[in-house]
Parts: sequence; structure tokens; C-alpha cells
Amino acid sequence: MVEFLYIWSKSTYPMEAKELIIQPTVKTPGVHFDPIQGIFSIFGQSYPEDAGEVFDPIIDWISKFEPEKGKKYIVRVELKYYNTATSKKLFEILRSFNKFYKNDYLFTVQWVYTSEDEDILESVRYFDDLTEMPFEYIQQQLPEQQ
Repeated sequence: MVEFLYIWSKSTYPMEAKELIIQPTVKTPGVHFDPIQGIFSIFGQSYPEDAGEVFDPIIDWISKFEPEKGKKYIVRVELKYYNTATSKKLFEILRSFNKFYKNDYLFTVQWVYTSEDEDILESVRYFDDLTEMPFEYIQQQLPEQQ
């Protein structure tokens, strides 16, 4: 089971101030969506048995999110590995953020990948082609083997 943590700011902010934090597990990604900072991060690895159980609450959270006009938002993805079911859910997430972008909200995707992972890079390019949001490709080098 995936544990979700919703955090409300102490002030009286509307939905856009509500954070979504999901701790990573061996098979599921970590998530930290911080609307006040404007950063939506998904990280770790993802190969859950039931991708819907993991990602549907995230997609639901995004559907209730109310971005601010003029504010810049970053969708940062840093997944070392993900399976086909996750890929489909990632596309749903990107499509949700893309709807905001198409309505003149300032969203950018930053996708972190390792230089040796051509499969993920190919997948990212595919997502980039299917959405209108700008993508930034951030290549990380793997540490030298000792």
C-alpha cells in the first residue's frame, strides 16, 4: 500500500497551497508536489504491481490544483527506471499539466536522465513530442566505478 501525506500551509491558502508528499519504496516513486514553490517532483524508480493505485491519487490531486497566472512551475522527473504501466501514467500526468500550459500557465518539464540510459531518453523525447510544454533534458553522468 502507498502512503500519502497531504500538508496544509498554516495560512488560509486555497487548494494550490496543499502539498502532496509520497515516500518512495523499492517499487514506487517518491513524489513531492509543492505548489507554493512551484515544483512538482517525481523521483526514484517505478514498477508497481498496480500503477493505478500509485498514480491515480496523483492525477486526482493535479485535477484539483489551481495554478496562479504568471507564476512559473517546474515538473521535474528523475526516475532511474520505470515500467510500461508507469509510462502510461506518466503520460497522463504530463497531459494534465499540459492542459494548464495550453491555458497560458507557465509550466516547464525538467527530465533528469543518465548518459547511459538511451531507453529513458527515447521515452522522454516521445513525451516531449506529444505535449506542448517546453522540456529541458538534464543529463547526469554516472559516478566513476571504483
